[in-house]
Amino acid sequence: MLPFTINTMKVVLLLLVSLGVFYFWDFPFHPILNIALKSLLIAICYGIVIYAFHLSDDISSLLNKLLFRKKQ
Repeated sequence: MLPFTINTMKVVLLLLVSLGVFYFWDFPFHPILNIALKSLLIAICYGIVIYAFHLSDDISSLLNKLLFRKKQ
């Protein structure tokens, strides 16, 4: 039983690419607002890629429950 799969390597690659993109991207706002905005953008981009490529079953199922919740 191995703890790492090919999807783990894809997630690590995604994190490194995200780090490279957002590390040098600065907004001309207050530093606290800059941190908050970059964190939000990273979370949204990361979530979209993880969900679109089904890299994590746990995250995909959680997002399915949140997005496609049936109203009763």
